[in-house]
Amino acid sequence: MSNEEVILDENLDGNALTPNSLNLASSGQRFGTYLIDLIVFYAISFVLGAVIGLLGATDGGLLSTESTIAIQVVTWVAFFAYYIIMEGATGRTFGKMAVGTRVVYANGEKPTYWSAFTRTLSRMVPFEAFTGFSSSGRMWHDKWTDTYVIRVR
Repeated sequence: MSNEEVILDENLDGNALTPNSLNLASSGQRFGTYLIDLIVFYAISFVLGAVIGLLGATDGGLLSTESTIAIQVVTWVAFFAYYIIMEGATGRTFGKMAVGTRVVYANGEKPTYWSAFTRTLSRMVPFEAFTGFSSSGRMWHDKWTDTYVIRVR
């Protein structure tokens, strides 16, 4: 296989890969990552919501206002926790692992937990998801945190 077919996690000298035009994730990879992460997030939310629903059900089987609010709060916390923990610890979410991409700074290092938090907060901006179709392929949450999503395989 040629070097163009395989992109390794590290260069031959052991240094982290730095982003360049040859290894930036494509918009298709980014979309695939999004879909997988969305499925994972919905699965997590379903389980947490079911537990809260079962614990907070009234005699008639309807959820109380408190349970509904708790489900909403837990869902938001789960969303932030998923991205912050995964990207802060490894630079990858389950979607990125499946598709073969990773978040890095320009020097090739994984993002900090603060950067992962900022990336996640940036995802809340309306229409932010459509910014991946720009000519650079970098979304606002990449640009605003000076991070890149690169291919690692």
